[in-house]
Amino acid sequence: MDIFHFELFDSVAQTQSLTKTAELFNITQPAVSHNLKKLEDSYGVKLFERTSRGIVLTNAGRELLPFVRSILAVMSDANTRMLNIAAGRIGHIRIASIPALLNYVAQCVKIMHEKMPSVQIDIDLYEGPEMVGFMALNSYDFFFSTDAQLDSLSEYGHALIAKDSLDLFVGEDNKRSIDPDDLTASLEKIPFVSVPMSDQQLATPIFNILNLYHVKSNFINFYNRVESVLLAVSVGIGISILPRALKDSYQCKNIVTIPISGGENCLEYYFSWNLKNNANPANSFFTETVLELYKAKPFNIQ
Repeated sequence: MDIFHFELFDSVAQTQSLTKTAELFNITQPAVSHNLKKLEDSYGVKLFERTSRGIVLTNAGRELLPFVRSILAVMSDANTRMLNIAAGRIGHIRIASIPALLNYVAQCVKIMHEKMPSVQIDIDLYEGPEMVGFMALNSYDFFFSTDAQLDSLSEYGHALIAKDSLDLFVGEDNKRSIDPDDLTASLEKIPFVSVPMSDQQLATPIFNILNLYHVKSNFINFYNRVESVLLAVSVGIGISILPRALKDSYQCKNIVTIPISGGENCLEYYFSWNLKNNANPANSFFTETVLELYKAKPFNIQ
């Protein structure tokens, strides 16, 4: 077997069609079938079966799919890195951030690129629960996050770079229904949309605010991405309580934000860097850039 077999396997799993896969790879349909048969023979299992819906994965195929996609992702990263090295990009840093810190990351990356343009910079965005998982694995050179699970970063330095508060996010269609001087009555009129309550960095302060204003929670939708929450708010499906920084990060034109006074709604944003990798000039420069830009004082968690 080779990577080409895996690419065909992944494509047929997505398209459920030998014909569409053949068109995508500019080969014949029999060639697709032949290569898939070689992959099945190498494992000694049947990976696809024909149904009224098309070509679908068998149980064995469903088991194999996540491994194949992981392999293809690693190969894609390797190819990108080698191409960058061939083009003279000699450094490489990996950054993970929550969406609220996009503007903070952008300012640092801009300085980094101006000073060290040969460095490849990878940036991945994750919601709170996803971020916690990657922090537990110490998977990145740098994290921009809240204080959630900082103690899981066993070999990282940390610095507080900013503070934020939670605001009420309201679409233009619902703005007239909100009275800033009587939030209790206003918040009971319109349903809420939110990120999942498994996102502890937001869930706890949100419920603190609702309890403070004696509002019975009325959540009609939970979305797995903050972008979906903002979309729902902008078209009037509901209102939301979110970090103020998101307004600037996503340039929400059809959304107004209303400050919420009282309650434990302060968020702290942290920058964390892998101490092992900081001997690398690119990593060291980026760390220094962030600390200087936000006048942050480093600390370690014992």
